[in-house]
Amino acid sequence: LLRGLPTHGGAAAAAASSSGAAAAAAAAGRVGQTDVLAAFLASEPEMVLTICQSLLPLTLQVYSSTVMPTVRSRCLATIVKLLALGSPSQLQAVLAELPISSFVAGLLCGRDIKAQAAAIQMAEILMAKLPHIFAGFFVKEGVVHALEQLAASSPAASGPGARAAAAAAAA
Repeated sequence: LLRGLPTHGGAAAAAASSSGAAAAAAAAGRVGQTDVLAAFLASEPEMVLTICQSLLPLTLQVYSSTVMPTVRSRCLATIVKLLALGSPSQLQAVLAELPISSFVAGLLCGRDIKAQAAAIQMAEILMAKLPHIFAGFFVKEGVVHALEQLAASSPAASGPGARAAAAAAAA
């Protein structure tokens, strides 16, 4: 069911990452399927709520219980898709009992770049849909600090113009 949904990058990102005419045609076919699936799920908010209530806690538990990289990667992709799928009111109900802020902070502090990318997507989705809730939690749980550390350690931040940009920002 969730396999046809794009991750936060959307269909354009999927088509851009594909190479060759056959891959572009396959991506165009997936876009049509994604549109139909998205329209169906938009018309069935109770089903979306049930899916999110069932799969989010389970996926978080599976991610925390396994060390297999493939399973962890699939869990993160599923979590991102579920967060993108739910409406703000649905996510508020589902995430009330889940430690999603500390989960995102833990991913950002880890060394796995793919997990960090998924955590950034999760943080972006949560701040877009529920900023009044997660702005405070992200500060308390260390998500903001971890994002600042990642930004400071990026190759662009250590370039020759980084000191001048930092001095200009401080002034």
